[in-house]
Amino acid sequence: MPWPTSEPGRQPQRRHATREPLDAPASVFAEMQPHTAAHQVRVFNISTAGVGYHSSTAAAVGSIWRIQIATDKLNVNSRLRVTRCHKQGDGYDVGGVFLEN
Repeated sequence: MPWPTSEPGRQPQRRHATREPLDAPASVFAEMQPHTAAHQVRVFNISTAGVGYHSSTAAAVGSIWRIQIATDKLNVNSRLRVTRCHKQGDGYDVGGVFLEN
């Protein structure tokens, strides 16, 4: 079975759920440091299984965070395990999978 693609002409995604584009602000919190200030990030895609966002700070692969996204049509408050983090422009593109709360 081929991996799903989100857009024609793009490389196949190696994901269990297709990511959909989203441009929304979000807050991420370090799971092991719940009393620290939230990092403000910009979500650029989301699926039922995970999320991609742009952050001014790096996140270690394997680290656990909590992400909160609130828009007119979407309200997400979930734990997240970071699966990738790549330097991109003035910050980092971070991807992760949702975990059971």
